[in-house]
Amino acid sequence: PAAKVAKTEPSDGIRRIDVVGGSQVLVGTGLFARVPAEIASALAVDGFKASKHVIISDETVWGLYGAQLVAAFEASGIAPLHFAIKPGEKSKDRAVMAAVQDYMLEQCCVRDTCVIALGGGVVGDLSGFVAATFMRGVPIFQVPTSMMAMVDSSVGGKTAINVPAGKNLIGAFHQPRRVFVDTDLLRSLGAREIAEGLAEVVKMGVIRCAPLFEAMEANPAQIMLLDSELLAYVVGEAIRLKAEVVALDEKEIGVRSTLNFGHTVGHAVEALKSPQLLHGECVAIGMAAEAALARDLGELTTAAVGRIVRCLKAFGLPTALPPGLTVEALLSKMKLDKKNAAGAVRCTIVSGIGSSHDMPQPVPLPTLARILSPALTVVPPPYGSPCVRIRVPGSKSISNRVLLMAALGRGPCRLRGLLHSDDTHVMLTALQLISDVKFTWEEGGDVLCVDGCAGKLHPADTPLYLGNAGTASRFLTTTCALIAADGAPGTTLTGDPRMKERPISDLTDALLKMGCAIEHVESKGSLPIVVRAKGLA
Repeated sequence: PAAKVAKTEPSDGIRRIDVVGGSQVLVGTGLFARVPAEIASALAVDGFKASKHVIISDETVWGLYGAQLVAAFEASGIAPLHFAIKPGEKSKDRAVMAAVQDYMLEQCCVRDTCVIALGGGVVGDLSGFVAATFMRGVPIFQVPTSMMAMVDSSVGGKTAINVPAGKNLIGAFHQPRRVFVDTDLLRSLGAREIAEGLAEVVKMGVIRCAPLFEAMEANPAQIMLLDSELLAYVVGEAIRLKAEVVALDEKEIGVRSTLNFGHTVGHAVEALKSPQLLHGECVAIGMAAEAALARDLGELTTAAVGRIVRCLKAFGLPTALPPGLTVEALLSKMKLDKKNAAGAVRCTIVSGIGSSHDMPQPVPLPTLARILSPALTVVPPPYGSPCVRIRVPGSKSISNRVLLMAALGRGPCRLRGLLHSDDTHVMLTALQLISDVKFTWEEGGDVLCVDGCAGKLHPADTPLYLGNAGTASRFLTTTCALIAADGAPGTTLTGDPRMKERPISDLTDALLKMGCAIEHVESKGSLPIVVRAKGLA
């Protein structure tokens, strides 16, 4: 059952979302001026008045926003202390944490101190752990400045540092009294930093909220441009949904573990590929892999996997494992994942868009290994010239299959015994219109030499006229669905009057479920059709 998380309606443009234990998130714009008063008000509930305020930031963020936040405190008669760390994941370690704590001791900070984290996830995690351990715990307030920190890491009280064995393995649960999510701060970020944080919003939609996923799926360009209305919705909903889960399971004993969808694989990738890949990019790769895992376990449809992958790609996020990673190295990192129990690797298993199992499920290592292994690797033959001769039996279907495979390959392939039929000639003509394949007849027309296009397809400039070639129409419809070309109008497939009566809706309906963009021009279920150059995930 969903927890009843207290929320108030937005007042003065500020949305307040209660989390757990008095922790509250403020979402809006222009929040800096409110920070000192909100801190005082939150502390007063416990009869606490801070004598020292310590702002922890990184050098980059401090240069952007430090003076603005200090000015807000000074306007309230407070002179805050501050400590700026080097930016980047390497600062989230024992040595930097000790340096911050030593600084606080040098400044005579005691238990009536509060800590303010100004920055992204690294600053928030480190500052939270400093606050959790300093004098056995002092209040922490979060002012996240990255998309990732706003929608995920600043909410819920997880704090940690990294150690050589892995990421976030030493930490504590320490709820922030207030989190100030000022979406104006996102305008200083680049597209890559925005997208990596949005990976966590996609995640939340996948595991708990189909409408949120659908909003992300339908509006990637506007969201990336920080459209105010859409941004307020997706950021606010991601935080609200996380708050519901944290209220159910603050210490991650059960359902909160499902928020780690994509993180079992993602953290393993991050451990091996950081800093080349950002955290959200690794999580996106992990989501694609763990969605495929759910499909192979019979929990998720292939169509849903395709939607998840395409949504991630629409935000410019990677979905494939980067080169150079071995299955053995990834599995070794996964064995240290915090969700593991009784020696078994556990993953969040998605059962549909917007739903998942309440608890992470144990996954056999061979199953994970299969998901992480390349599905197919095609290599040239071990001899000098990759010249292949194929004898084709006299069949329209097999002739068209072999033609298509040879055309999509790289280098020359010679076909003997190709059936000479209308379907074959239609396929030859159409393949030349959608690729740079070259055909040459040899040995008096007995052998067709196909010089393949190496899988490089493009939309046809003119409609593909197929006559009444039914076999070719089905192969070419699917082939055109593979074409990806931004801004291109798509490829039209048409035929003679008899072809326009022949049904093809079983194929086009299946392709539509896989995310292809196909339009029936005259009658639903038959040619002509337009296959948009969207590509197939």
